[in-house]
Amino acid sequence: MRIGKLAALAAIVAGAVLGVLALNDLIARDDLADVAVKTFGSIAILFGAAYAWQSVRGKPGAMDRTDKPVP
Repeated sequence: MRIGKLAALAAIVAGAVLGVLALNDLIARDDLADVAVKTFGSIAILFGAAYAWQSVRGKPGAMDRTDKPVP
């Protein structure tokens, strides 16, 4: 759940930055679509990899059978 919220926040920030750059003519209007696709594609790939790593890694801090409390 937390990784989804972080991905949504990253997409909102990236969209705002692209909008500001486009309004100030630092990115040409013809190139805006290409830059947006690459930006949001990169965000999707990074957070997809993070989600895959999180699901493969398992639950952090889970007690193992070998973990015994110290007297």
